[in-house]
Amino acid sequence: MSETGATAGRQNSTNQAASRSGNTASGNTDSGSTSGSAFERTLKQLRGNPLIALLIAGAASIAIIAVLFMWASSPEYRVLYSNLSEADGGSIINELDTRGIPYQFSEGGQALMVPSDQVHTLRLQLAEQGLPRGGNLGLELMESQAFGISQFAEQINYQRGLEGELARSIESLGPVEGVRVHLSMAKPSVFIRDREPAKASVVLTLLPGRILGEGQVSAIVHMVSGSVPELAAEDVTVVNQDGRLLSAETSNGNDLDGSQLEYIAEVERSYQQRIEHILTPILGRDNVRAQVAAQIDFSRREQTSERYGPNQPPNEAAVRSRQLSLAYDGEDPLATGIPGALSNTPPGTLPSPSTSPKMRKRKPTSKKTHPRGAA
Repeated sequence: MSETGATAGRQNSTNQAASRSGNTASGNTDSGSTSGSAFERTLKQLRGNPLIALLIAGAASIAIIAVLFMWASSPEYRVLYSNLSEADGGSIINELDTRGIPYQFSEGGQALMVPSDQVHTLRLQLAEQGLPRGGNLGLELMESQAFGISQFAEQINYQRGLEGELARSIESLGPVEGVRVHLSMAKPSVFIRDREPAKASVVLTLLPGRILGEGQVSAIVHMVSGSVPELAAEDVTVVNQDGRLLSAETSNGNDLDGSQLEYIAEVERSYQQRIEHILTPILGRDNVRAQVAAQIDFSRREQTSERYGPNQPPNEAAVRSRQLSLAYDGEDPLATGIPGALSNTPPGTLPSPSTSPKMRKRKPTSKKTHPRGAA
């Protein structure tokens, strides 16, 4: 009996625990269903209230308008300068900071950009202050010389300033990115063997994919030679960043100037039009294509000739030259008379009468110059 009672007690306790766990699970299920029903009721209330939708649409519209206003109010930036040297870039940035003007750099850092409505004004204002200097100091070096500077230092400053001015002028060419000019000034001397002529070297850094034509190289050579005293064009050397000697192509003196190239193009165009004008009626309007390559000789030749024509009768022969020789026999007469300068002076020689017939000589001289540009 006792064992039976114990077994029944254990069963009762097990049933009570199971009932408690079931009650707990049912409580959790009831709470989950309660929260879900509350969320659904809230959604139903929002869907049923049109004022909530209007509030959401208004908030979205205000956000969009704010974003558009911020985008429109931000200034549009444009390039002020590009490829500036470190010295010029620092000076320009300091000036912009002083004026309170916003600026930013491009992605590669090669360009300095400012608001588009201030680009032209800033360029004029910075140019008034000598910015940018292009990385080369010009003749403004002569303005900041100290009092009592030596003649040698003054000459060096002048040479540096001249090199900078030439570099600035050459940098204005389109294909040129950077320039360095080296001058060796002439050294005058009273002795010819000690004189040294002026010489110059120009190192060009060209933009990627750009080249200089022979005419542009020749223009650089003549500009440098014309800016330095006693500097001949053949003493100017032009080299690019690859070490290629550019001035060698124009040193032979056979380069053509602009007027000669224009004349060649005009001759080629004239012959091309004449050929097409002759063949078009025969072959048809769109069946004729003519190309002309003219080789023009621009060399100049001068010829001088002398012709001797016969004289009029009775002297038929033309005399080109005549030589007269006089011979004297005996001794020179001694000085006689009163002593003095007059008695010591020998008497003058009397001209001997010429017995040769008078002859006339014609010597016409003609100078011919062949025309230039003979095709």
